Amino acid sequence: MRADQPVCDFLYVFVPDSSGLSVIQDLLESEGLGFKTVDGPSPAAKLPDGTVQILATPGHCSCGTAIGGYYDQPVHLRAPDDKEVLKLKRKGWSDSRIQRWLDEKTAHLNEVGRAKSARDGAELDQWVGVLKGAVDSGATDWIGLSLHFEGGASPKEPPPEPDRRVRSRSLGREDLASLTRDTVLFVTR
Repeated sequence: MRADQPVCDFLYVFVPDSSGLSVIQDLLESEGLGFKTVDGPSPAAKLPDGTVQILATPGHCSCGTAIGGYYDQPVHLRAPDDKEVLKLKRKGWSDSRIQRWLDEKTAHLNEVGRAKSARDGAELDQWVGVLKGAVDSGATDWIGLSLHFEGGASPKEPPPEPDRRVRSRSLGREDLASLTRDTVLFVTR
């Protein structure tokens, strides 16, 4: 891997042709998502000839997206382990002081978890709306979504699943949250 190569997640949208591209662009941009058509090899598996690929990542990257549930919890937001408690005891902390710290840490983690859960739900709902809107508006017969990790294989990454297909009327949050990297989720009428 080259030093200047990005090591991030990116979201790609695929449509069969450019006929309804202006509607797709309006849908993505109205939701604050990216829209940049991309030429060259697709980060996804085989796609039909003529498929238009769109980089839909807003901003720099899509790291931390709720799509696929790949968000890694920062160290400061993890539950304390026995080593940390032992370290505090060595510093002279009393059992009651350690318990108060543990209670505060747990309360903070719960609060952060609820906030992240709400953000994730909103992001998943946003994508469900965009994907359904593209198909239900008649702008396209199908639309695909894929999360791709640029910079080589992620170390703990399972192999991509076969591409998945779901009808617009039955598309839900769980379809997006369970999407594995480099698998295309095709949404059809």
